[in-house]
Amino acid sequence: MITPNVELFLNPFTSISNQLTEIKFLKNEIDQTMKNKQSKLLELVEANLNNKFLSATSFTCYNPYTNKATILGHKEETIATRMSTLNNYYNKQCLWLLVESYELFDKYLKNLYDELIIVDDSFKIQKRNSKEPFEGV
Repeated sequence: MITPNVELFLNPFTSISNQLTEIKFLKNEIDQTMKNKQSKLLELVEANLNNKFLSATSFTCYNPYTNKATILGHKEETIATRMSTLNNYYNKQCLWLLVESYELFDKYLKNLYDELIIVDDSFKIQKRNSKEPFEGV
């Protein structure tokens, strides 16, 4: 049987471990998507289509004064630019997962600290003047 004190420590840990498992699942999905897209691009490289345009996209907006679509931007992609874009978005997705993981860990430490104070009040951090050194250290 788990004693009440030990259970206080397991509750925050169970919560963070479930959330980190979800983040790991998302990371696996991102990796799989990246591998699929890279393999399709590498097939095009092997077919010697390096300098061919893969796609062209225009960003348009309706102009009420001329009753016509106005082009606000245009982009054409080759295999090299698509690969670069793909790598940039992969890095951004991984960075976001790292941010989420850090925030979970920060929340976990705060919850653990709150639980420690319930068990033993001596864990409570005293507010102090930052210029004074810690006593007993």
